[in-house]
Amino acid sequence: MDWSDVRVFLAVARAGTLGAAARSLKISHPTAGRRLRALEDATGQVLFQRTAEGYILTDEGQSVFALAEQMEENALALERRLAGGAARTGRQGAPVLCGLVRGVCFTTGSDRILRKISGGGTGVAD
Repeated sequence: MDWSDVRVFLAVARAGTLGAAARSLKISHPTAGRRLRALEDATGQVLFQRTAEGYILTDEGQSVFALAEQMEENALALERRLAGGAARTGRQGAPVLCGLVRGVCFTTGSDRILRKISGGGTGVAD
């Protein structure tokens, strides 16, 4: 599971269409579709019902939406804390720390990552 995929999930849930979600994230429509499929494949769940009118959360999608929003809030809080309160974005408007947050949220090595942060390290691949 990748934080970027969760961001796409949230954008689609909020916008209701893949195109609008892609525009809000400043990514291409095909990229948004691939990210959403990757999340569904990784979780083994269908998170949206695809209709002619747009995307509607399934029961499973609804059940994880609040958790995904909490992840987003925590990621933004972490970014603000590490950036000294200044909101920064990188390529395509993505939060600078997306890769770092992914590591913290989805790896068992989060203690190693947090030690690296507190010790002034900048990478998570070590």
